[in-house]
Amino acid sequence: MVVMSELRRRKQSSKTPSASSHIELAPYSKPSVASTLDQYEEVSLESEVVAFKSSLESQKAPYSPTHHTLLVSNTGGWWMDLSIARSSSPETPIFHANNTTLSLKAPSVILSRLSPPPSSPKPSKSSKSSKGEDTPSEHRTEERQTVGILQLTVGRDNPFALTSSPAPHPSLRYSNLRRTSDWSHKTYSFPFDGKSYVWTRTRYPVWSDQPDLELREQDGDGEVLAEYKGRLRMRKRGVFRLKGRDGPRGSVDDEGFSDWEYTVLLTGCGIIEASRRRARMRRGSGGGGGGGGGGG
Repeated sequence: MVVMSELRRRKQSSKTPSASSHIELAPYSKPSVASTLDQYEEVSLESEVVAFKSSLESQKAPYSPTHHTLLVSNTGGWWMDLSIARSSSPETPIFHANNTTLSLKAPSVILSRLSPPPSSPKPSKSSKSSKGEDTPSEHRTEERQTVGILQLTVGRDNPFALTSSPAPHPSLRYSNLRRTSDWSHKTYSFPFDGKSYVWTRTRYPVWSDQPDLELREQDGDGEVLAEYKGRLRMRKRGVFRLKGRDGPRGSVDDEGFSDWEYTVLLTGCGIIEASRRRARMRRGSGGGGGGGGGGG
């Protein structure tokens, strides 16, 4: 009898679920398309931000603040020379690069500093010469002071010197703008203050005769110290951007230009002129060759 009652009790308890074993299932709701897209966009944006940060961290050649921004224009007969002016006053050139091609004795590039005579009044746009012809005022009043010369050769070595004389003489101490490869014109090196610096060609436009250049210290951290950006225009040639140098710069003039800036501009103008000479040789030979052209 006791056994039968115990069996009935167990049977009833198995039919009635306990409170602890009761589980309520939440009703199923299908996720909306909008919420799914929001989650995807958040993940996608996050991944893009991470990729952008990693790309910034991987950059090895950050551009430094510009100290001098100089506009370069063609000038002279057949636009063979270069006129260099500040971007703030493009009509007032402060440097002139005279490119000589017809004389073997004269330097290939003569870089001069331009300045009006201190005692001269402000010139007008034009004036009459003794023959009654209009003469540009800049040709009457500007003073040219040579700051450096460079000689392009057919080899890899292109000697240059900072000097106040436009003509070479034996007492000059020459440095060397050296093409680093026998077969390529992509990189040139030169010394300054016991260190070596390298001009690197970053772009060579198909329809232009000049390269884009960047200057770095050879054993430095990859920082860009100067750059040249060419332009495909008839008159406007390009833009130099020079960073102010922290180390020794040599003597500094009244506008903040020193031996460092003179060297950078002289070597840069030399590379530009060498590129122009090679382009003229290619055009003269119907597109072939182009390996020489006065060194470069």
